[in-house]
Amino acid sequence: MTTIRSTRASSTRSSTAAHDGTPSVVTRGTFLRSAIVATGGLVGLGGLATSAQAAGTAGATPASETGELELPESWEDTVYFEPLPTEDQGYIASFTTLYGHAPVDLTKKELEEADGIVNFRAYGDDDGSGPTYTPSASSGISVGGDPVEILFTGSDNSELMAEAHYVLGTDPENPGILLHVLGTKHWSIRLPEHTDFAWDLVQVDSPALVTQDNAEQALWNAVSMGYAEEDDGAFETTIKHVKIVDGGDGISGWTLTNGATDPEWTLWYGTAIGGDGGWSYLFGKVRTDGALH
Repeated sequence: MTTIRSTRASSTRSSTAAHDGTPSVVTRGTFLRSAIVATGGLVGLGGLATSAQAAGTAGATPASETGELELPESWEDTVYFEPLPTEDQGYIASFTTLYGHAPVDLTKKELEEADGIVNFRAYGDDDGSGPTYTPSASSGISVGGDPVEILFTGSDNSELMAEAHYVLGTDPENPGILLHVLGTKHWSIRLPEHTDFAWDLVQVDSPALVTQDNAEQALWNAVSMGYAEEDDGAFETTIKHVKIVDGGDGISGWTLTNGATDPEWTLWYGTAIGGDGGWSYLFGKVRTDGALH
């Protein structure tokens, strides 16, 4: 079991602000969450066990301890059940938490002016020497609604198309914006409804190279940064039973954040998606357990 204290107050995490598996201060942060914890039938992922049992009850043995990982049936037609994305399917550029921002709709202008979008940089432009981009969103955006396309026009007249997903993060008071740059196949990320999300990047060339330390740090970064609050937020996130799934295609694990409202042990599953400078993991909240053993 690992416990790390977070008092950070960053707002945007780009793909280039990753880690190499060693604990470090992450300078840019953000996350997603949907409205309600998914319940109902559970479906096995990959070669793992399948169950028709509903969301776990307090005191139940966690699936990650028994070697089983069960995802909600409602996730079947989403990114969590798709094959590992290829390079031509794009990458996640940033995940921006709007700290203290009520989860209300954003206008087209507000979306275009959001951190991570207004200051967007293209793939590999770590030092900011590349072209600057002007975003043009197709519309405003709603929490948990359909993604909105954004056309980025560069100062060199280049164009990039991306999609923004507006969701809630690990802290229900902090909605977030996930920015996914579309590849040549214009593959769109399909997210499950009524699900909480978190995100982080690992600087590796392939998911198969992710280590146990990478996996633990990625889960902690993703979840704890959703609670980083500039006012009074000293939050302590504990991680437990973190596992690498399907050779690095996924990461699962449990977290508990003290200082959060009604803290509970939460099981997360993260699926690998390309990132700028490595592979990112988009974690979805599978279920909670009031008394993890």
